[in-house]
Amino acid sequence: MPWAKEEDFLDLKGRFKSLEIEVKPTITNLHVSKNELIELLKTLKEEKGYKLFIDHSVVDFPEKSPRFQAFYILYNVDERKRVVVKTWTDGTLPSIEKLWFAGKWAERECYDMFGIIYEGHENLVRAFMWETYQYHPLRKDFPLEGYANEYLPSLNEVLRGDNLQGLMNYDRMHTPVPTLEDLEITERKRLKKKAQLVLNWGPLHPGTHGTMWFLFDLEGERVVQCDVILGQLHRGVEKLAENEMYNQFLVYTDRMDYISALCSNQAWVVAVERLLGIEDLVPEKAKYIRTMMSELQRINSHLLWLGTYALDIGALTIFLYAFKEREKLMDIIEGITGARLTISYPRIGGVRMDLPEGALEVIKAFIKRFPKELKDW
Repeated sequence: MPWAKEEDFLDLKGRFKSLEIEVKPTITNLHVSKNELIELLKTLKEEKGYKLFIDHSVVDFPEKSPRFQAFYILYNVDERKRVVVKTWTDGTLPSIEKLWFAGKWAERECYDMFGIIYEGHENLVRAFMWETYQYHPLRKDFPLEGYANEYLPSLNEVLRGDNLQGLMNYDRMHTPVPTLEDLEITERKRLKKKAQLVLNWGPLHPGTHGTMWFLFDLEGERVVQCDVILGQLHRGVEKLAENEMYNQFLVYTDRMDYISALCSNQAWVVAVERLLGIEDLVPEKAKYIRTMMSELQRINSHLLWLGTYALDIGALTIFLYAFKEREKLMDIIEGITGARLTISYPRIGGVRMDLPEGALEVIKAFIKRFPKELKDW
């Protein structure tokens, strides 16, 4: 996916006084002041063809003023090129939700993790942590171990009035869930919208398809509005990464998406290789092996969602077919890497070990047969 070129934006310099164009082999950045941010983003979308919003996040530089650098990744689908727009802020930014509706989710995450206030956002609430949480975990001054005296009590603790302290309180070793107070606060907010009934559904257990909590506004049997709360589960992966060596963090990427561990492994090692400027030194064979293994893992991941979602709607046979093929893939991956779940097979600079004898023949046989099996389902 190529990056945009400098000449694509030269005509904008006269319109945006703060605009600076930075072109590198691995990225193209447009630096702009916060005051001109929205107008530049609008111009890129409407005049330059960057209609697809990819992502938005923030980087914390506590020693600088302004402290936070925000970035927006945009994609031109027709010309197939990307650009990153960057700006600095001390803690407030204009919301982009009127330009890209999906942007409001990224803004909620940045509000939650960094404390950035987005002016004009219609529903600026936390995305992962609970509403009464006082801190912003991805700020650099937030300690790695967190704050020991700050935790979300379980529903049982609220009901019992149990405030036991200490590490041996096993009831506190749980995935945070909303307390009764949280539910009451939420319902009061919702009822101000004059809905006749607020229906809470969830949170669902994270062992199903992820932690989700649905809030329905009902007028009789008609659903007026539904809010989906995706949070209640935050593992602090980025904070851990900030405190480990590059090679040490590789094992953590296994758990970012444990169904596609090899893909996360590869994303990490390739990013580090580019940062270190050594990607041209990586053996070509190792690059092919990493890509091939990631593709096998991707097929493996798709078989999982296909099977489980079919099961959810009662198609048991599809589930069995999908998991039969998935098991064959798992055997291939295990035979090559020695692991089935947390793999850590890629390495910065290559792979942990070469392919065993006969591995390519087994892979070719699977790839040749699999499309026909899938079509038969």
